[in-house]
Amino acid sequence: QPGSLTPPLATPPTPATPGEAPARSAAAAAESAKAPAESAKAPAELAKLPAEPAASLPPSHEDAIQSPMKDPVSSAGAPSPDAASVSAPVAAPPGSSEPAARSSTDAPESASTVTPASASTSAATVTTTIQNNLDREQYDVYKINITREGWFYEPEEGSPVAVDKNDFTVQYKEQKIRFDAVLIALHGTPGEDGKLQGYFDMLQIPYTGCNAATSALTMNKSYTTGVAGKSGINVAQSVLLFDHSPVDVADILEKLQLPLFVKPNSGGSSIGMSKVLHPEELQPAIEKAFKEDTQVLVEEMITGREFTIGVYKSKGEIITLPMTEVKADASKVFFDFEAKYEGKSTEVTPAQVDELIADKIRAAARQVYAIFNCRGVIRIDFIYNEAIGAPFMLEVNTIPGQSAASLIPQQVAAAGGSLKDFYSLLVEECFV
Repeated sequence: QPGSLTPPLATPPTPATPGEAPARSAAAAAESAKAPAESAKAPAELAKLPAEPAASLPPSHEDAIQSPMKDPVSSAGAPSPDAASVSAPVAAPPGSSEPAARSSTDAPESASTVTPASASTSAATVTTTIQNNLDREQYDVYKINITREGWFYEPEEGSPVAVDKNDFTVQYKEQKIRFDAVLIALHGTPGEDGKLQGYFDMLQIPYTGCNAATSALTMNKSYTTGVAGKSGINVAQSVLLFDHSPVDVADILEKLQLPLFVKPNSGGSSIGMSKVLHPEELQPAIEKAFKEDTQVLVEEMITGREFTIGVYKSKGEIITLPMTEVKADASKVFFDFEAKYEGKSTEVTPAQVDELIADKIRAAARQVYAIFNCRGVIRIDFIYNEAIGAPFMLEVNTIPGQSAASLIPQQVAAAGGSLKDFYSLLVEECFV
């Protein structure tokens, strides 16, 4: 549906009170990228964006936070009266569960891009990509950095300014900046598990992405597959273990068939994950996973091709992006951390896949989006089992990677769209 991704007109800026900047702000927290990936043909329901080159990827060794945005306050000391104010992304907090993205080539609309995974990059890559593509004619952009040390607005020049957590405001250049919206790009806690969303709900500040309940639920792999399975989505059979309630491995093997995957229930990037082929391997695998989490998921392995697909909503319609196929290196027994981030896998966007298979995956993705009452853009991982001819959902990522090398930017490019229009759409949707 050409044009359906075109963002609606910007809402007029919030009227300013004395001493305050008349900003409409979308705050964003930075994140890191995961890596799974669609069809050689763009689906019929895929919205097309005006073509525009994607942001280039900064060097992977970059560690410092980049702040290419212009100063949100004009040289006269007052913000532009025509621009809404958007707080832009932040650095991922230390210990964030997801390492960052891979290097990539922009995907042309008519051809697939084959992308080898590479070493992770810093959160600066994410913040740079988002800041470079937010529409400065619609928004004043403020980067808010959320770390364990504190929450700070990082101006282009000068020292960081502490955020007042009582009302999420910033005192800057003798003005109190009130934000109208938040573009969340923070992986792990508190940006991906519902805590930050609940905070903004209490302050009645709109934000991009899923609400607090959906975010908290989908952070838990077992609860996510449980809800999806009861709603008619194919998922693997599994058992959830708690560190306070030991379960004999013999009982697990009575319920599940080998081979199995054992992984931390709320972790990411395949850290602490094991593939179990023989009964004697199960207990060590469980112990390994418990070193990363207090809950461990043991699930049957689903064989097939792995796909990841971006899904978003525009004007009430659930829309899928071109999916990516992820292929692990032949030397890997499963798609582990090394396969994801150290060059041991390949991503193909859009995936070279039969349209009948692609249709099944797209339909399942739209159903998952609706079941979990999602908002904004999410990414869903599937295994397509060719033996039974059906996709199996693996997990839902409510804060997908946004570096230039990440899968959502790749998929937007494969759809013929621009990140500038896409981010405008996401910001405007949070006001709906």
